Amino acid sequence: LKERLIQCVNSFYVSTTFEEILNNETIIIENDEDIFSSFNHDSLKVYSKIDLLYKSPDGYYVIVDWKTGKPSEDDKEQLLVYAWYVMKKYDIHYSRIKGRVEYLLEGHSEEIIFKSEDIEYIKAKVDNDLKIINYYLDDISLNKPKEKSVFEKTQKSYKCGQCKFRLLCKSDND
Repeated sequence: LKERLIQCVNSFYVSTTFEEILNNETIIIENDEDIFSSFNHDSLKVYSKIDLLYKSPDGYYVIVDWKTGKPSEDDKEQLLVYAWYVMKKYDIHYSRIKGRVEYLLEGHSEEIIFKSEDIEYIKAKVDNDLKIINYYLDDISLNKPKEKSVFEKTQKSYKCGQCKFRLLCKSDND
């Protein structure tokens, strides 16, 4: 843990983001110390808690997400939701937004320039996810779930370690 912590701190101080935020022309807009921000999409409130959002000297709005673990396939989708939020809240066109994931443990970053199809993809994904969530609700307005028996357990036990509901499954086996 100590070695990982030292690596992450060292990587932070040599990161592209740290260099840019020290520039006097950089304007910090939001950071994760702010309250949860949100925007409305249809009947859904979409929440966003960006690690850092700033306007760089070249005029881009830069969304930064610091990661202390390994890269994940979900990282880009997370940035896409953040970009959608920035578009809605600040009335910024996606072409003026950059996303950056700073992988502190590995000491590198990945930057994403968003495209129209990226934004359309995340909107469609959120719509689809909402349909799935609503399927499992007995009463949407009360956010009341259906009976526990409707929820199938995964056959992929390796997923259980990360599942937020694993205690519910474990209680079934007791």
